[in-house]
Amino acid sequence: MKKQLFLTPMEGKQLIANALCENPEVLAAALEHTLVITAGTTNGFVAEALYRKLGLGEFDKSHFFRGVFTGRKLVPNIPAVDVIIRKGEVIEGKTIEDIAPELTAGDMIMKGGNALYLPGKQVGVAVGNPMLGTMSHVLPAVYGRRVSLLMPIGLEKRVEWPINELEAFCNAPDMDGLRLAMAPGRPYTEIDAFESVGVSAVILASGGVEGKEGAILFGLEGDEEALKKAQDLAG
Repeated sequence: MKKQLFLTPMEGKQLIANALCENPEVLAAALEHTLVITAGTTNGFVAEALYRKLGLGEFDKSHFFRGVFTGRKLVPNIPAVDVIIRKGEVIEGKTIEDIAPELTAGDMIMKGGNALYLPGKQVGVAVGNPMLGTMSHVLPAVYGRRVSLLMPIGLEKRVEWPINELEAFCNAPDMDGLRLAMAPGRPYTEIDAFESVGVSAVILASGGVEGKEGAILFGLEGDEEALKKAQDLAG
């Protein structure tokens, strides 16, 4: 069976969050190891969903971000506290800077991204901090201690070039503005969320008006039960 589903970027974030709060790898990290959810708009939806799933209370995602694009510019380095869940309990008031040195194999970091090259499943992170910001703590954990890096990211952030090519372009000495870093993590998009319930998904069209700008029309295919699960997951 086939059907179409139209989702705005915000609805896509919620879809990703609803899927990830049922993801076995994520739940294992949160309940048996340490899960770090770094501040970001998509991750705010994930944290909110996980708090409810694990019975941790309500989570306020309204200011859960660091740098954000607003208008034509990036507003960087907004103070934020990350979410750290260790063996089912929230560690309050900590950031990835505090906790990263303790992370080991079996632990997981969730971090959002700013650029998604879908064919190569590559994610780029905009860098405004000359000391590399959050990535300066992520990289040693991932490369040095085999910590898993999962990157929830909406398909509205698709780019046309491989991230390493964009990285070289952005980081050239004669360029101004933001830098770009390719992250060594696995992206998790709306397509992954649909696939988690046994539905294949393809982008049919994009765009809209009156608040639907950036929305995506998905083509879904699966059996009746799987398509119902996909619809429920999307809310």
